[in-house]
Amino acid sequence: MTRTLRVAVPAFLIMLALILAGSLGAVNAKKSHAEGDRQGEVHTEAAETFKAIPSTFLDVGAECSPLTAKWNKKAGLKKSGLILEKGCTTGTSAAAGADIDGEHGIVLTQLGFDYNGYCEAGAPRFNVYTEAFTAGYFVGCASGTHTDLGNGWTRVRFREEDFLPFGGAEPFRYSNTVVDEMEIILDEEGRVVLDNIAINSYQIDKK
Repeated sequence: MTRTLRVAVPAFLIMLALILAGSLGAVNAKKSHAEGDRQGEVHTEAAETFKAIPSTFLDVGAECSPLTAKWNKKAGLKKSGLILEKGCTTGTSAAAGADIDGEHGIVLTQLGFDYNGYCEAGAPRFNVYTEAFTAGYFVGCASGTHTDLGNGWTRVRFREEDFLPFGGAEPFRYSNTVVDEMEIILDEEGRVVLDNIAINSYQIDKK
């Protein structure tokens, strides 16, 4: 099922953050942190399981084709892979991605994925929200530690210093950041296949 991505941070703010951080590329962000009766709810490592639910966003009046977010059983490194494609210009208000399910309340200890295809500073990226729609972090594919897996595939593991804060968030620290929500976004023109989406000790390899 395709759902609508909730893209909340204007691209120009992410561009500014990347420039200030000495990076290049266009980016965009969303939400994080636990609120109300959900505040303080923290998952244990043993209980963690996650899903990546394909999603797309297309602004009113915008046109973009193809705009694809789907799992394919034969597209991955070994089996299933998450195909993300934005066939229109980066400046078009459209995005392909995936909502991460099961993330609320977790404390991050690891984040990354395997990819084949487009990989730049701004996309594909994780948007990690710690305060709903207002604060958190984004981290783009070109950052992190890259390991060649062969056959066009590369493994990325993001370091603490790769996370760019927005909305007044403190510098990112593993084992010290409680997640409200998280998503993967491709809002630059290109096509990529993701596999083994690594969140802490769990790897998502299908929907």
